[in-house]
Amino acid sequence: MCDQGHNHPSVIESQYCNTLHMIKRTGEIKEIIYEKVFELRIEGKLIAKHKPDFYITRKDGNVEVHEVKGFETDIWRIKRRMFEALYPEIPYIVVK
Repeated sequence: MCDQGHNHPSVIESQYCNTLHMIKRTGEIKEIIYEKVFELRIEGKLIAKHKPDFYITRKDGNVEVHEVKGFETDIWRIKRRMFEALYPEIPYIVVK
């Protein structure tokens, strides 16, 4: 469990959540959303949904997603590639 009172599937993700909230207290981050759902659609057809660990809004209004990964699965790699193709304006940051 992280200091914000919610559970994460790994200790490293919980620690990263705490780090993001420390940065938020400095004002650099305005908002942190945990596991925001993105639809991955091709030609209007829903192929999959993707829930990156953190959706961050910076103080300047720019957004980015952060994914904490200890182990990369094939399905995650495909979803990441689809996300980057469908949402090129949102930087995808992988934390290992």
